[in-house]
Amino acid sequence: MAQGVGFEPTMGFLQCVNSASLSATQSTLNLLKPMRELIKECKRHGMTTHALSNEAKRPRARCRKCAVEAVQKRREKVKNMAVELFGRECHDCGLSTKHNSVYDFHHKDPNQKDFGIATYGHTRSWERVKTELDKCVMLCANCHRIRHSQ
Repeated sequence: MAQGVGFEPTMGFLQCVNSASLSATQSTLNLLKPMRELIKECKRHGMTTHALSNEAKRPRARCRKCAVEAVQKRREKVKNMAVELFGRECHDCGLSTKHNSVYDFHHKDPNQKDFGIATYGHTRSWERVKTELDKCVMLCANCHRIRHSQ
């Protein structure tokens, strides 16, 4: 955090105590943020929004941009492992490519679906994702659209 800048709760919002080193926009943003967020310096992203954890004893501020990057990295990792599990080939047309974004996971029986791999797969353990993938076939985007249009 920039030296001489602090934040204190004011009526449910954070207020910048010394805004000399912050721009007018950053100062205004601090006044509008709910108590669960504040703007402070991140080593990777500079001055940016941080979210406060729900830990009662020792709340921790985490850079929102770092958190987004961590989720993106986890999504990519899970998708890559899933594509490798299916052998990098579309079940219907046999398309094989190194681009993971081409592939979708189609549930054979929608009634058996516990969660969507693309939407909630990154928050589950790999074992739970594999169990869900057992209910799926891997299709290229074109074949997946064709299946849903029939």
